[in-house]
Amino acid sequence: MLGMPFGAIAGIVWGVFASADLVGGTLFWAAVGAFSFVLFMDVQLRLIGPIGRIVNRLFPSAGGLAGLAWEALAVGVVFFLVTSVLGAPLVPAVGTALGLGAGYVALMEYLLCGSAGSDLSKLVHGAGAFSAGRTRDTLSHAEALAQRGQVDEAAALLLESIGREPGRATPYLRLSALRMQEEEYDQAVELLRAALDRARLGDEEEAFVVRRIYETCAGPLADPARAAKDLEWLVERQRNSAHATWARWRLREIRRGSRDD
Repeated sequence: MLGMPFGAIAGIVWGVFASADLVGGTLFWAAVGAFSFVLFMDVQLRLIGPIGRIVNRLFPSAGGLAGLAWEALAVGVVFFLVTSVLGAPLVPAVGTALGLGAGYVALMEYLLCGSAGSDLSKLVHGAGAFSAGRTRDTLSHAEALAQRGQVDEAAALLLESIGREPGRATPYLRLSALRMQEEEYDQAVELLRAALDRARLGDEEEAFVVRRIYETCAGPLADPARAAKDLEWLVERQRNSAHATWARWRLREIRRGSRDD
């Protein structure tokens, strides 16, 4: 999302200076530039994931680097268009664009996937905030890796986060979702059960996790009975809640199906 304001500003600058050689007013071309550059930035961001996954299939573990190279190239194109319309010669414009594109990507990696969050938190709140900031950074980094097709690397980071803070629910849920995307449904269910056993969950979160277990067992695994113990656990934990009522209905369906078989 940070690329959108950058694209809009670059597009406006391009439109203002390019309008002198084009038919139409400055305001018109500034608007066209802003819209076009924002659209370009949006498309290139959407293509990072597919490009990373394609390259990863051809060259394992190279998907992340390919995604970064693609983003640097796309941002470099934007910088080139702006610097060239400002009158820069071709060779300096290309060199500047490539350098700024690489610098932009490095900065975004630091802000979104690196340690920027924990560094700022530590600066403002002191060292006590470092652990929570580090966990947030790990989750963000894992999500970025998964989007680029680097599933194994993302899973390793999430496992590291679980080992560091076993009482935190989010890493279990993220890793479970990752396993489901890879159609590793048994592992996904086991991770959800680990969250029920180890993580600090509220009533709503407990119900959400049990529902995910049931939906996975009843859907891709085609065996809802595998979720029976989890449903019974939820009934015991939340006897008088709407979630417990839902679990009882699912248990009745499972038992009815067992009798029919």
